[in-house]
Amino acid sequence: MLRGLLRAGVCDCGVDGAAVQRHRGKLERSARKALDLIQQRPADRRSTHVLGGAAADLAMARLFVNDVEGAAEALLPLWDIPAEQRVTGVLARTGQIQHILTQPSFRGAVLLGELRGRVEEFTRTATAHQLTGPALLQLEA
Repeated sequence: MLRGLLRAGVCDCGVDGAAVQRHRGKLERSARKALDLIQQRPADRRSTHVLGGAAADLAMARLFVNDVEGAAEALLPLWDIPAEQRVTGVLARTGQIQHILTQPSFRGAVLLGELRGRVEEFTRTATAHQLTGPALLQLEA
C-alpha cells in the first residue's frame, strides 16, 4: 500500500493530507506489527531484510505526516544492519526516504539534516555488489 501511494503521487510529504491521514493508521500499524514480530525473534534469527524494510516503512509512514522525530526513532534498528547485509529492498527504501527528506517541506531543521546524513551514510557504506542494476538506478532517481 505504501509503495502504491508513492507511485500514485498521493503522498508528497503531506501535500494530500486527507489521503495520508486516511491511510496513515493502517500504514503505521502494518509496519509496526512487522517490526514487533521480527524483534521478538532471537537476534541471530532475525531477517535483516524484514527488519530494515519494516523500519523504513514505519519511518515513511511517519514522514508523510511530518513526524520527523518519529521517523528518526523508527529508523534506529536500520542503523545496526551491517553493510554486507544491506539488501537491495532495504537500500531502495532508504533511497525513497532520502528522496522524501529532500522535499521543500523538510528543509532547514537540524534533525532533518542529521537524518539525511545518516540515511546517505547507510546507503553509501553498503557493499558495492548491492548497489548495482535496478537498485542503483532507483537510488539515483
